[in-house]
Amino acid sequence: MEYRIRALKVGGVKNAPLPEMLFMTGWGQWIDLNVYVWVIEGGERPVVVDTGIKDIELLTQTSIRPSRESVEERGNLEIHRWMQSPEERTDVALRKIGVKPKDVGHVILTHLHYDHFSNISLFPNAKIVVSRKGLSEAVAPKHPQIGGAVPKDALCDLISRQLELVQLAGKEEEVLPGIRVFWIGGHTPADQAVSIQTSKGKAIITSDTVFLYRNIEENIPIGFFYNLEECYDAMERIRAEADIILPAHDPEVLTRHPSGRIP
Repeated sequence: MEYRIRALKVGGVKNAPLPEMLFMTGWGQWIDLNVYVWVIEGGERPVVVDTGIKDIELLTQTSIRPSRESVEERGNLEIHRWMQSPEERTDVALRKIGVKPKDVGHVILTHLHYDHFSNISLFPNAKIVVSRKGLSEAVAPKHPQIGGAVPKDALCDLISRQLELVQLAGKEEEVLPGIRVFWIGGHTPADQAVSIQTSKGKAIITSDTVFLYRNIEENIPIGFFYNLEECYDAMERIRAEADIILPAHDPEVLTRHPSGRIP
């Protein structure tokens, strides 16, 4: 089975600190990011990877607004400002390419942060594929600070779903013929990559353990991690196995794959 992938931009981040994306690199520099939902087509029903942002207003409250002192130092720079236009809402972006959320067969969660997981209620009929290890850590975290905040309403939705609509993935599992997930950790205990067979070879959606092409191409791990060794191990495996690499937040994805069509 060979699939096609669509990268849908469903929001973004303005002025993210570069050392958050590239470990110990680019101090005092900033970068703009995209938020993506990935649609895998070619099977009986569409498969969606990650769900996008449910409520942009909640995220904009986490933006760091400049103090008087910082304005004097670097100007009126708002750090890590979340953005989403009405056209970038997940339901709108999906309908633009002819996909109705109720018709989606599987939703694969690369991990459980808000911009990837919060919109799970949009897909009432989909089987949710989530890391068993990551879900266990989210429900009963030993150290809540590790892995970042998990949206509680989405977590309640997930654990209240019928058992046949949840796939708790282990280290490596098949989702459908030609689509697999494998656990990589690194960014959070829930991070798993998604491997998709296409006409141009194997495409891997990296999850946030690889934010940018520079992570992979320069072997620089992300700066927002819980396990640095797992980041290096993940990049090594992805480089070895992937014919097409799709980093989680790099605007360059839409430059290398115009119109978001892969391959």
